[in-house]
Amino acid sequence: MGLTVNTNVASLVARRRMGSNLDSRADALNRLSSGDRIVRSSVDPSGLAISEYMRAQIRGLGQAYRNANDGISKLQVAEGGLGTIGEIGARLKELALQASSDTLTDEERAFADGEFRSLVTEARRTARSAEFNGVRLLAGGDGAVSAQVGVRADPLENSVGYNVRDLLGPIDGSELAGASIGRREGARAAIGVVDDFIDRVSRGKGQVGGLQNRLEVAASNLSSITHGKTVSYSKIRDADVARAASDKVRTGIVGRAGAAVLAQANSAPRAALGLLS
Repeated sequence: MGLTVNTNVASLVARRRMGSNLDSRADALNRLSSGDRIVRSSVDPSGLAISEYMRAQIRGLGQAYRNANDGISKLQVAEGGLGTIGEIGARLKELALQASSDTLTDEERAFADGEFRSLVTEARRTARSAEFNGVRLLAGGDGAVSAQVGVRADPLENSVGYNVRDLLGPIDGSELAGASIGRREGARAAIGVVDDFIDRVSRGKGQVGGLQNRLEVAASNLSSITHGKTVSYSKIRDADVARAASDKVRTGIVGRAGAAVLAQANSAPRAALGLLS
């Protein structure tokens, strides 16, 4: 290569190399500061497209998981109401059996009948108060529960829908309204009515428990899927911090060496001028 004044080829080469090194150093710093491997779309266009789709799916799965848990909470309210009503039914059975015996006087049966009627009223109040987010589950309203537990629109594969009242009927103690244990004959008739009521409540608790299990399985499956997709997303998008730190050190050293080489290259025109003096 000749010694020239107008064009310093060695300096141009050194500057180009320094510019490329500075870009690499900037990428390393971006990866370290953001934690992302793909700091701009040109780094990995296909990886960026795949990871963006996966990120949307992960967020959707998170919401579906919360939906399933909300459905479980709704059923737990119904279960709690049924548990209280079941306890009332057990006490009504005791009172009816007690009043069926000739060991009680009519006055004592009247006292028992007063408690009986009071408990029936409380059963109806408990049923009406069992609600979730303004929706009555056991008495009044429709008791509908529909949980979106998937990320797609197909309702058959991505939602769990059921109706508590369709499964149980209105459990509000209305069949007990005409029962009375003030007399022995009425008390004996009330035993069968109370037994039927207790049977409906017990079957209702079993059905609600089965639905809770279904939603718990769905929530567990969503958690597993979310974990797998998050791991895959991390492999595509997350930066290797150790490698980025190594690149930062390497580019720093190369940058300082390039600056020294550039200084040497810029001294060549001065050497040419020395020949003219």
